[in-house]
Amino acid sequence: MEIGAIRPARLAALAALGLALSGGAGCARPAEESAPPAAATPAPASTQPSAAPAATSPLAFDTYGGYFVSNKFEPASEVSFVVIQDQQAFDKVFGAAFVMRDKSHRLPAGAFDTKIVLAAIHRGKALWEYAVQDVRADGGVVTLRYTATPKPSDSAQYACPLIVSIERGPYTAVQFVENEKPVRVVVNPQFGRPGDSSTIRNSQ
Repeated sequence: MEIGAIRPARLAALAALGLALSGGAGCARPAEESAPPAAATPAPASTQPSAAPAATSPLAFDTYGGYFVSNKFEPASEVSFVVIQDQQAFDKVFGAAFVMRDKSHRLPAGAFDTKIVLAAIHRGKALWEYAVQDVRADGGVVTLRYTATPKPSDSAQYACPLIVSIERGPYTAVQFVENEKPVRVVVNPQFGRPGDSSTIRNSQ
């Protein structure tokens, strides 16, 4: 996915954060310079405020349900974080669980023409409930913030996905922030480019 210009130091720091966080079970403004005095009469101090750093931009997103996680996709992992760029790759991770009177909100046909999917998956003896707080872009980095709440089970094993779509854009990385804690950074130099052959990105 093609990501817009991002400072190398920031991207390197994010990648390092992702590697550090994934090693376990798994996710000053410069002072203003004084104007030099004029030769005869001192110039008045400037009253214009210094430019503030650009704020992060909120991104529109949608969430989906009614999908199960393929038992062939990282079955031994307690948690997975993925970025998916096309339907073929999506179908390798998720399947649709149709039941009678099912009204689950699912990806529409052709969704990947304009969107990419970000997903978090928890596995184990608990049902997980998710709520997205917001999705923002800062330069080329997308941050997905959400809450994840487990409901433990005594016996049954579950694989519970959070599935979120955003519009394609010049992004270089996605940071997953779960319960206010950064848990994973997925970095991809081909982000946002439809038709890329490597469409599932999961920084382990």
